Amino acid sequence: MNNDISNQFDPFNTVLGFAAATNISDWFIQVFTMAGISFDHNLTTKQDRSNTYRIRALRPRVVEAYNVLTKEARLAAANAALDRLLVIGKQSGTQNPGTNEGDIIAALNKIGWDYVGICRIK
Repeated sequence: MNNDISNQFDPFNTVLGFAAATNISDWFIQVFTMAGISFDHNLTTKQDRSNTYRIRALRPRVVEAYNVLTKEARLAAANAALDRLLVIGKQSGTQNPGTNEGDIIAALNKIGWDYVGICRIK
C-alpha cells in the first residue's frame, strides 16, 4: 500500500470499532480516557442497561471529542487508544475478539496503516 490510501483512512475508526467489539463498556471507556479523549460518561437509565447500550451511547461522544483534535493529536490519540486496547486484551487473559492483535493489525493494514508500537503509514 502507499501513502495515498493511508491518507484517506483514519486508523482511529478501526481502533474504535475493535474497542466497541469488546462489548465491555468499562474497557471501552478506559481505552479512550487513557488516550486523553475527554467525553461525557453520563448515561440515561435506558442507555445504562447493558454493555451494548452503554457503548452505543458513548461511541458518538468519543467520535465527537476526537474530531475536535488537531491532525497530530488525532494520530497520537489513535496510537494511545490502540496501545491501551492491546494492553487490556493481554492483561485480561481472555480471547476477546475486540482485542485480538492479529485481527487489529490486519484491519489496519487493509487501510494502509501498520502497527509496530505506533500506528504508521505502511
